[in-house]
Amino acid sequence: MSCAVETLKVMLLRGGSEEVVRDVGDSGGWELLASPERHHDGVALLARAMARHAGPRLPLVVKNLTPALSSAFDSQRVTATAFFAELLSSSVVKDLLVLETVLDAMTGRQKDSCLLVRVLALRGLGNIASGSPEKVRKHGPTLLASMVSGMDDKDDPHNLVALEAMSSLSKLLDHLEERDIQSMLLHIAIRIRPFFDSVREQEDIGVIPEDSGIVAVEALNLLLKDPVPAVRIKVAETLGRLVRIL
Repeated sequence: MSCAVETLKVMLLRGGSEEVVRDVGDSGGWELLASPERHHDGVALLARAMARHAGPRLPLVVKNLTPALSSAFDSQRVTATAFFAELLSSSVVKDLLVLETVLDAMTGRQKDSCLLVRVLALRGLGNIASGSPEKVRKHGPTLLASMVSGMDDKDDPHNLVALEAMSSLSKLLDHLEERDIQSMLLHIAIRIRPFFDSVREQEDIGVIPEDSGIVAVEALNLLLKDPVPAVRIKVAETLGRLVRIL
């Protein structure tokens, strides 16, 4: 892995992307790229640096990287998805007219057999809220459906996909049409309720109210008592945004 990273660094330098190399280095990205466990984090830092300093090169990079999303190797799909997911946090994808391509790529990875790819795809869809917030409303129904699907992931033993879906949903809510959110509240509530099985042993949540908004808030309130800190943080963010909508 380290040899490949060094080769990439040399190629960037010879291609005139010194600022990209420096930016990635300053954020510890080269070490992350060489780490099997944190490689995807390093890829995200590389994508961020290229969006900042090498925007005009990105359309060709996106074109050449897209086939890797369908690779038979998990590692290649993880790398491509991590790169695309981070690009969506920058407005450069919109300026370079590659937003739709990258968005479609992330949507298409939701059913990937690799859990990390599914997590990164949801992260990318949530990143649209910071990179192209004005596009969130246009794609609102699709984005919401993706978040609901992520919460309902059947091959997610540690709820990592569900947590990412909740985190991304909290980013998107401020930019979505109220009618789109209202139409999905019941679905969101239904997906959230199974996550507090452990809490249900301690508290009787009673009959589900007819008001889907009440169900969603009730479910999130119970999840605030989850023993896992990361769950409580993501739930608090989502709850704060939902309450303003109800």
